[in-house]
Amino acid sequence: ANFLNRGDYFFAADNLGGLDAERSGISALHRQNGHLLYYVEGLIVWKRSRIGRTWAKDWAIMNEDGTYSESYRGFYDMCPAVPAWQEWFGKTAAAILRSTGVDGFFIDSLTATNTHRCFNPAHHHPHPYVWTWGLRQFLRRVRQEVDAVNPEVVLFSDGEAYLAREFTE
Repeated sequence: ANFLNRGDYFFAADNLGGLDAERSGISALHRQNGHLLYYVEGLIVWKRSRIGRTWAKDWAIMNEDGTYSESYRGFYDMCPAVPAWQEWFGKTAAAILRSTGVDGFFIDSLTATNTHRCFNPAHHHPHPYVWTWGLRQFLRRVRQEVDAVNPEVVLFSDGEAYLAREFTE
């Protein structure tokens, strides 16, 4: 059952106790002066996840030949320049903060991957080289959404964080 939760960050795994167990564990950690960074994936979305079965395909990177970019088989690579993806991710992170009390997020992959070109015509990019600009817009939006809930929240990224320096710790 936990395998089917992969890629559904907002939904705590029921087989692990669900949201109540998650809150209880975070509270126990805080009582011991511990801190928790919630792991989220910024580049890939599992096609079988809830978001993967709904909007992810609309927000995914498309290759020049019209196929979808897949850094990992069975996962869409998300285009950070798509405002709807930025909004969904930022609002989801803010909802996780409100519902769990986590101390921050480790956003994996976005700043640790190569630049991806996006040819998805539905995105209306002026050209396919929107990765860097989109990444900055994505991180700015996430920072705005989480700061509205808790301005002390930590955003942490991996890889080349130079692009993320204004928005992450």
